[in-house]
Amino acid sequence: MKYSTRYIKFTQSIALLFFCFSSNAYSELIQPGDLRLKHDIQLLSDAGIITAPISGWPIFLSGISLNRDEIIKNSPNLITALERVFPEKESHDDIKINLGFSASNETDRIRGYQSRPRKNEELSWRLATSKGRFYFDLRAKVDKTHIGKNSARPTGSYIGMAIGNWFISANAASRWWGPGWDGSLIFSNNIRGIHSLSINRRVAKKFDIPFLKWLGPWTTQILYGKLEKNRNIEYPHLFGWRMGFKPLNNLEVGLSRVAQFCGKGRECNSNTFTNMLLGNDNGGDNISIKEEPGNQLAGFDLRYSLKKAKLPFAIYTQWIGEDEFHGLPSAYMGQVGIETWGFNSLGNNYRSFFEWSDTSCDVIGGSPQLGCAYEHSIYKSGYRYKSRSIGHTIDSDSRMLSLGGLIINDEGHIWSVVARKSEINRSNGKNHTISITKEKISSIELMRSLSYRKGSIRFTFTRELSDINPSKNLFSIQWSWRN
Repeated sequence: MKYSTRYIKFTQSIALLFFCFSSNAYSELIQPGDLRLKHDIQLLSDAGIITAPISGWPIFLSGISLNRDEIIKNSPNLITALERVFPEKESHDDIKINLGFSASNETDRIRGYQSRPRKNEELSWRLATSKGRFYFDLRAKVDKTHIGKNSARPTGSYIGMAIGNWFISANAASRWWGPGWDGSLIFSNNIRGIHSLSINRRVAKKFDIPFLKWLGPWTTQILYGKLEKNRNIEYPHLFGWRMGFKPLNNLEVGLSRVAQFCGKGRECNSNTFTNMLLGNDNGGDNISIKEEPGNQLAGFDLRYSLKKAKLPFAIYTQWIGEDEFHGLPSAYMGQVGIETWGFNSLGNNYRSFFEWSDTSCDVIGGSPQLGCAYEHSIYKSGYRYKSRSIGHTIDSDSRMLSLGGLIINDEGHIWSVVARKSEINRSNGKNHTISITKEKISSIELMRSLSYRKGSIRFTFTRELSDINPSKNLFSIQWSWRN
């Protein structure tokens, strides 16, 4: 869906109208795609400064009390990360303006956490501000296909209102559900933001109910949106729910669930939604084939860290089921990773990770089931949006090993490298978004990002080798400016 400039002007007018209201309930959705920001937030979380669950993006960092003097005294290595995440001089009522430009010789087939150009040339702008309980983040991206068409993409935009400890928004926000550094099995920013309505818990607090307090600080988000027209069933609905909690300071747990249902030509009423919500969607099993509401995925993820070791490290994993058995997810896809971080003798901070992902079903049993993950007998376009997988970038029936790392200095400049070895589309599925035949791909991605007071410039080079296609060199440049 492309939004015209009339829509953008309308949202700007709404923002100015609500700017008159006042109440102290500042809220900002922090979206995925910035590798340095993810590293900084994880660094502060592992140091105990951020206590909220942070594996389900977009996230809130509301309600966090900072004793800067104590942090500076006890953890001087964290000062630069602290200032980047919580700028001391920034006012919540500031009007934020961002301008950006990106160019590439070819878009990437395999995408990691860091945002990359989706078109060969693209211009972007952002206008964001808050007033009382309202927050407005209006964004637009334009490439050469929009010239003369009076249209733009609103990816990342949202208009929201805080009500108590909840934030309700209309948005096209990016999402990343899971602890992985190079992929998520259920929701990732491999796709553009889906237009949806969302409810998010702002401040992560413990339950007041005694027998639930052990869950620790918790947060949740719910979304309801629609997918695009150009698929076998037009405009199917998408429902998503995630809950994250921290029963221990060094343990974070996430539960996720996503469902496709309704759409043009499909039954769509309160019974359909109820059956979807209750998991009655296995045609011929717990519901008739005619009344089967749709396609669901659900599962869990964990991240456990050992911060007091001589070399701190964390183990993380994610398991997402494509099927159901006795009311619980089954036919799991899997991901396992390990990461470490620290500070070198020059004062730079670093992080490295090793990650394995497999998007075939039943990977635990040793006999993977092909033609199952991200596919469905009714929704034949699968768990995809605008020709990209909503889940892991490698799409269905694929597996990938990733080895990556980054170094950040005090000025915020970054060196990053990720090496990947993958087997793509082992089932020769015709809906696959990377390759319509089985293919082995190896690649190495180098990124250099330079930060300055009013923005950044980023250079990326990727060398890709394939067993069936010619090798490729991919280049991109991304520039941004902010007020």
